[in-house]
Amino acid sequence: MVVYRHRKQLSRLSPGSSPWLFPITLTCILITTCLITAYLAGLAKGSIITRTQSHNPTLSHDGRCTNPPTRREWRTLTTREQRIYINAALRLQIKPSILTGNGTLNDDLVHIHQLIGSASHKSASFLPWHRAFLHVYETILKTHCEYPRDMTLPYWNWELDWSSLATSSIFSDETGFGGDGNESYPLGPGDGRCVTTGPFAYSKRLWFEGKVKPHCMGRRFVYFGTNEGNAINGSWYAPEVMGRVRRAPDYQTFREMLEGTVHNGLHWSIRGDFASFSAANDPIFWLHHGQLDRLWWEWQARDMEVRSTEYWGVPVETDWPGATTWSLEDDMTFGDLWGNITVSEVMRTDEGILCYRY
Repeated sequence: MVVYRHRKQLSRLSPGSSPWLFPITLTCILITTCLITAYLAGLAKGSIITRTQSHNPTLSHDGRCTNPPTRREWRTLTTREQRIYINAALRLQIKPSILTGNGTLNDDLVHIHQLIGSASHKSASFLPWHRAFLHVYETILKTHCEYPRDMTLPYWNWELDWSSLATSSIFSDETGFGGDGNESYPLGPGDGRCVTTGPFAYSKRLWFEGKVKPHCMGRRFVYFGTNEGNAINGSWYAPEVMGRVRRAPDYQTFREMLEGTVHNGLHWSIRGDFASFSAANDPIFWLHHGQLDRLWWEWQARDMEVRSTEYWGVPVETDWPGATTWSLEDDMTFGDLWGNITVSEVMRTDEGILCYRY
C-alpha cells in the first residue's frame, strides 16, 4: 500500500516554505516514511469502514446521485442540529481506537492525517485527498457515532467573519466550538494553551506531530504579522482577496492560492494543535476543510465539464527529483480507515462514492 501510486515519498517541508509551526526535516521524512510502511503493513487485515457502509445515494442512469443533500454553513443549522453534530463529535472522542488500540477513534483520524494526509500538502492531491478524508470522517460519524444518515457535514464560512475572526460565533461556548486557550495555563504543543470553555473543554489528545504526546487540546490566537495576541489576521479572507482566488484560471493556480495562503493562514493564526499536521485534534479542522472543499466545488461548478477532470501539478514538492507525473487514477490511501480511493472518484461530489452539494 502506498500513499500515491506515482510517488511513495512523503512531502518535504523546508523551513520557511509554509506557515506551519513545526517544519519537518528530510531526515524525519525518511524515518516517517519507514514508519508509515510498517504501520500500514500491520493494518493489512481489511478496512474498518467499507464502501458499502458509506451513505449510498440513489443513482440515476448515468451514475450520478439524483438528489444530493446540501452541506450547510454552521450558523444556518438549528440549535438542535448543532447539538446533534457536537454530540457525534464528542462520541468520537470516547469511542476506543480501532487502528492502534491506543486512544480513541478521534485519535485514529488524527493519526491518519499526520502520517498520510501530510503528504498531500503542497501537492496536486491536496484538495482531492481532503475531500475524500471528509467523506471518511462523515461515514465514521454515521456508522460509529450515531450521526443521522440524513444529515451532512457543516462548514465554517470564515469569509463572513474576515473583519474580526477571533470574535466569530464559531468560537462561542454555547453555539460553537469553544474559544481561545486559557491564558492561565502553560504553553503546550504548538505553543497552544488548554481550551477550557465550550463543548470540547479540557479535551484530551494523544498525538502531536507523529508522536504520542498526551495533552489538553490547545489554541492560542495570534495575529500573524504583528504577533498580537487574542486576534486572528483576517486579511487573507477579505472580499478582494477571495475574489482573486475564485478567478484563478487553472487548477494548479487555484490550489496554490487556496492552500498556501487561505488554508495555511488560519492554521497559523489559531495555533496550538491547529498549527501542525495533527490539526484534526481540533474539531474546527473539519469545518475549515469543509469550507475549502466548498470553494473548490464552486470553482469547479463555473465550468464543470472541464474542471471536473482538471487535475495537475506535482504529487509532492517540486524540489523532489523526478516529481513530474500525476494522474486522475492515482491512488490516495487512508490506511485501514478506508483503503485506497482514486483521485477520479472524488473529482465530482455528485457521483460514485460522493453525494452532496453546497
